[in-house]
Amino acid sequence: MHTYVNSMATHSDDWDNDYQEGYEHVGAPISENRDIRIENEPEAPEAVVPEVTASVRRRKILILVGCTVINLCQSIVFVMAVLGKINSDLSNKQADDIRMALFITRRLGVPLASIFMIGLGYRIVGIVGCSLVGLGLFIAAWVPRVAVGGIGFLVGGVAGLGFAFLSLTVIIPILETFTKHRLRYVVLVRSAETVAAILFACITLVPEIDIDWRILYRYQLIVMVIAGAACVLLKPLEPPTVDKSRGVLSRLLGLSDFSIFKGAPLYLLMVVYFMDQLGKPIPAYELSTLLEDPIKQFGNDLSVRVIVVLPFVGALLGLLALVFWQRFSLVDVLWMLGPINILSGLLTFQVPALAKVTWVAVYAVVFGMSSGIFLALVDNVIPHAFGKQRIRIVEGILGLASGVGHVISLPVSEALNSRTTVGYESSFYLSGSALITSGLLAVGFRYMLIRQNSKTETAS
Repeated sequence: MHTYVNSMATHSDDWDNDYQEGYEHVGAPISENRDIRIENEPEAPEAVVPEVTASVRRRKILILVGCTVINLCQSIVFVMAVLGKINSDLSNKQADDIRMALFITRRLGVPLASIFMIGLGYRIVGIVGCSLVGLGLFIAAWVPRVAVGGIGFLVGGVAGLGFAFLSLTVIIPILETFTKHRLRYVVLVRSAETVAAILFACITLVPEIDIDWRILYRYQLIVMVIAGAACVLLKPLEPPTVDKSRGVLSRLLGLSDFSIFKGAPLYLLMVVYFMDQLGKPIPAYELSTLLEDPIKQFGNDLSVRVIVVLPFVGALLGLLALVFWQRFSLVDVLWMLGPINILSGLLTFQVPALAKVTWVAVYAVVFGMSSGIFLALVDNVIPHAFGKQRIRIVEGILGLASGVGHVISLPVSEALNSRTTVGYESSFYLSGSALITSGLLAVGFRYMLIRQNSKTETAS
């Protein structure tokens, strides 16, 4: 791992102007970024950085607003697609299969979305994503019940792929555009997603509300039109350039070299991310099962049922806490992620033994905080660790690791639960084991990077 710190900071009054907190480039250093000085060589005069124009500042604001609006809209529609009572005119198994297809396609479609984004840019990918989601759900709302396969294809396939496109559209423009306050803007965009989840999760707690899924799917088209219009705001500050001298694979992946695939950091971060996403989805799904356990007798009043919303509330609190985070290198981020996941895993081990609803509520909030912090910090560290020119392909690779972990977590959890009498204990033990493993790997990965950096500095 080679660390390069840009010592030149500007004094512009712009709220995010060419400020470098320090970049960590994985693999061979890029020649144009190296600052090689010969002893006794006279220092070159400090470069004069031009004032950021009002138009650039305005375009940055539009990108921030656009990403926030898009994420809010796509989150609302996704929750509608998941919480819409599909089993109102379909069987429970058919409804569950459609939802599972939607989850799988949304997660595993991220690498494909990153490839398209490298070639087409995030504006076009965002508009295509809005179209796939909007039209897929709208058409599915008119398909008769006998054609359940068509409904599954439109919701789980077409709309699911659109959600995968939008999941990158809302974050990559932020990572590529901003530097100084990037984490704060990541928090803002991610908070919009969490707020949407909280609102619609609360709606499900009201028993009198019973809106047919076909009605929800038809009216979501309005929301996706708004999101599509917001995609127009995502105009890159610098037009993309294509180096035709590179090979086909280099152009496809948007890479000038393949050094990131030659070192261990990317693969280790993938494993940490995979284990995190293997453990994180399970408690969110199993909390309701725990609360309904007749042996524990938690009850069924609103104060108990509202606990299923608390992980989203905790995620929002965790995101807001990152506003004060000031360390941005991969080594520092791993030092934060490791203990958080270890603590979250240890607490998850204790959940089956909790006998008071208050402690379950506390756990739900703490668990949600760890989830929000992990995702935001991993997003924010990618430009520092791998360079801005590699953001899109790295997001796709990490998205694949995350998607595989998320997709296999629920089937594995169900298989374990089928072998126990209570049903949910094995799920929490699996989740806790995965989170502790993720945390330990993060800590070990951090010390490996520190040792590698020390050897590099000694050799130079």
